[in-house]
Amino acid sequence: MGLVTEAKVFCSKMTLCAPGAVAATKAVVLNLEGVAPHSYALNYISEEMARARRGQEARGGLQAIQYKKKPAWAEKPVVPPL
Repeated sequence: MGLVTEAKVFCSKMTLCAPGAVAATKAVVLNLEGVAPHSYALNYISEEMARARRGQEARGGLQAIQYKKKPAWAEKPVVPPL
């Protein structure tokens, strides 16, 4: 598989990822860079992930699964800049 094909496959997978959840995950990773794992870090991670799960985006994702359709954010595909 060539690089362009791999990029298209990756982007099609990213289309299904909830943008808010991706942003929250990136923030957690960036905020904990270089921080040793300890109770503060674990509490921070669990709080941020719980916040994401309580949000409208999570409800929309669960509803999409329930109705066997794509979530709202997946209507517009992520495309690689070529």
